[in-house]
Amino acid sequence: MLSGSLFFHRDYFNLVDHSNCTIHSCFGFEEKNLTGNDYLFITEPIANAPGYEEVYKAYRKGRFKGHIGCVSNGYGNIKAPLYALDHNFEIKKPLVNKRDKFCALLNRHDDGRTRTEMYNRLSKIGHIECAGDLFRNININIDSHNKKEKIEYLSQFKFVLCPENWDYNNIDGYITEKLMDACLAGCIPIYAGWFDDIDARIFNNNRIIRFKSRSNSTMDRAINEVKIMLEHYDTIQLLNPFMKHAQDELDLMKLKFIKANL
Repeated sequence: MLSGSLFFHRDYFNLVDHSNCTIHSCFGFEEKNLTGNDYLFITEPIANAPGYEEVYKAYRKGRFKGHIGCVSNGYGNIKAPLYALDHNFEIKKPLVNKRDKFCALLNRHDDGRTRTEMYNRLSKIGHIECAGDLFRNININIDSHNKKEKIEYLSQFKFVLCPENWDYNNIDGYITEKLMDACLAGCIPIYAGWFDDIDARIFNNNRIIRFKSRSNSTMDRAINEVKIMLEHYDTIQLLNPFMKHAQDELDLMKLKFIKANL
């Protein structure tokens, strides 16, 4: 049984026999609805985002049999992050194309303060085009839920500033679609957030610039990496954003979820 609102992920859960358990959404969660055989589907940074206090309290008390989604594997968890839940695309090396634009930022907010400082530092190197509500400086609207439209837009840029909403005080394993969308578009991601051994078997870590939003030293290092990659961009662009067996790893992740037979 599905509880709460699972939005566009509902079809994904229909692949699984979950007749003997209840899968709860973080949205509109109420502890009184727990059945005793419950799983929590995590797509939000429940440790720090406002509005998730009750579900995070239940999470901390161990009220769920396991957790699904943007979590790390093991201990009853099933890793199925947002970048894996969109099963209507195939991982492949993006086409190499001429990219005259420096960097994109496509976000609605910076509630977790993971973007503003890096945005300010990057702006000293080149123009950052912002088509979202955060720092909007161009009069276009990109539907973030339309993957094809989003990737076509991002494919104009060399870099994408794409940190998670929170990269600190968060639950282990929280990673969304941001890194995947940047890589599918052939951009170099400038990323802050979770990255584990499974993610490393999908994404080419050598083509990702990583930083921590509360660490000046990692942001300094990231800026230096941007400058170096700009100097050698024609060579860097030829590198595949994905590991050789990325699609196999992604398929295996989905298969493990389905075979779990919740």
